[in-house]
Amino acid sequence: MKQNKKVMLTTCALLSMLLMLAGCTGTTQAGAENTAEADNTAGAEADNTKEQQTDEQLAVENQNEDSDIDNQTSEEAEKAESDREGSNTWSETAEESLIALQQDLKTDQVILGVFFLGWEGEYSESTKENVLQGAGEFYYEYEFMREIEQCPYIEQPGEEVYLLIPACEDDEISVFEQVWGDDTDDGMPKRGKLLFAGKPGEVILVRGNESDIVSNLEISVTGDHEEMIYHPSLSLENGRLDVSNPDILDLTCYEEEGAELE
Repeated sequence: MKQNKKVMLTTCALLSMLLMLAGCTGTTQAGAENTAEADNTAGAEADNTKEQQTDEQLAVENQNEDSDIDNQTSEEAEKAESDREGSNTWSETAEESLIALQQDLKTDQVILGVFFLGWEGEYSESTKENVLQGAGEFYYEYEFMREIEQCPYIEQPGEEVYLLIPACEDDEISVFEQVWGDDTDDGMPKRGKLLFAGKPGEVILVRGNESDIVSNLEISVTGDHEEMIYHPSLSLENGRLDVSNPDILDLTCYEEEGAELE
């Protein structure tokens, strides 16, 4: 009897221990599940925060890009306006005379008006008087001719001086060297380096042509038309400006040996 009681007590103790162990295991599993769930929630919140930050960063970057584009566009517009304002700065009467001449050039349906202004070995203080001998009566008719010293002056080896006037106030004149002979593979004339890039409507002076046969100047006129190429030179037949190009109008006064300048 006592032995049976002892066995029953032992059995009860074992059952109690098993129940306690089962309870602890359940609690541990539940705790682990709760911890995992908490970790998943924290991870989801972190992902959401990261996505939100990424979206905000993208929005800021896009805004900065838009701002950069706007600034670039504004800078380009300011540069274009500056280029226009930076071309020849004539007096009011000189500007009016140039506009009148350009209207005549447009009427004649040409792209470029050219004066051959004579020969000049070097640019000096006397250049204005020397080269304007070729302007003749135009010196008096067009006021801007008296302010010619403000024109860009592009020099190549040679002594022939030309004044180039675009017919359109938006056209731009660029001056390249023209090379040939030992400087080219086949000895034929070709475009060389850029010497000058004019601004819209800018009137320029060029000097060059050490050879009577091939010009060392190449003039490019661009605008709302195909690029017009011109090589200023004198005809070997009569010594006058070579205007075989139909887009060129010769403005030189050949009848006068020279005009007395005032």
